[in-house]
Amino acid sequence: MTTDNFNCPLISILVPIYNVEPYIEQCARSLFAQTYPNIEFLFLDDCSTDHTIEILNRVIGDYPSLQSRIQILRHERNLGNAASRDDMIEYCKGEFFIHVDSDDWVEPDMTESLYRRQLETNADIVSARVMAHNGDRQYEFCDSGINLSREDTLLAMVSHRISYSAFRRLYRTSVIKDNGIRYYRDIRIHDDLQTIPRIFYYAKSIAWLDAFVYHYRVNRSSISFRLMHNYDLQNARLNAIRKHIEFFSDKGDALRDAVQKFIMKEITWSNWLALAGKHRDLYDETIRLFDSVDSRHWHMIGWNHWFKRWLDHHYHLSRLVFPIRDYRQNMQRR
Repeated sequence: MTTDNFNCPLISILVPIYNVEPYIEQCARSLFAQTYPNIEFLFLDDCSTDHTIEILNRVIGDYPSLQSRIQILRHERNLGNAASRDDMIEYCKGEFFIHVDSDDWVEPDMTESLYRRQLETNADIVSARVMAHNGDRQYEFCDSGINLSREDTLLAMVSHRISYSAFRRLYRTSVIKDNGIRYYRDIRIHDDLQTIPRIFYYAKSIAWLDAFVYHYRVNRSSISFRLMHNYDLQNARLNAIRKHIEFFSDKGDALRDAVQKFIMKEITWSNWLALAGKHRDLYDETIRLFDSVDSRHWHMIGWNHWFKRWLDHHYHLSRLVFPIRDYRQNMQRR
């Protein structure tokens, strides 16, 4: 970047790390190659048990000119991704910050491109496009929301028509700190759902960068792919969904309607998970959430929604009608 450091505000890059030894070198080197000159690099080790930190320290040794701007923080015990993100936001000194997941990597101009777009627009949040990598396949990650207004972006995010992922965005730090936005540290899944839509709610303006500067690794060993028979993860997922619903349900008719659409989309998946895992109490909770939705949205679960809604209230019959084979097909479609 041609502008000298004095005119470039400090930007913090926040990287939570836990047992990512196959990926941390690629991630770190892509960060240390950033063209933007004024970056604070924060890594938070959530008690890794493999060689992640050893590899990271070796990589840091290859960049002596950056070492004064790199910090590795550490939790005394494993607290989860939400706590890691929360602690780094509290600790960071940047006027802006960027979340990067430790198994992903970025383009050298990611930070510079996001900040240049922020300068053009004075936006509180700037989001970029993301390339997903799944083995030999690569494709755009989810719907980007490019060119949507702030209001339409918020409605689309609350209803989950576009991604609420934390990564690939530049955030103005004061929006989070001034509005007391915190991660729910006791919920260890869908931490982005609990937080990112709230940041968009409080942001005065947003902007989009029409460029692929972030590379997302589809990691099927991650927490999102371990839900099927794990009661605690399914319960945590429902807790995250409830927090999302509680926050936006009293924020006006448009957001209330978006929340109802979100319930129809996300609780359908939770309902399948509870059936597959034979978790009756979680299944009953999904039905209570379904029952809170206006019937005009029921069409979202299919042409036979009236029959499905009747069947919802007959757990044992549902177990017979929705076999595991159909559940697996549903999981593969996600």
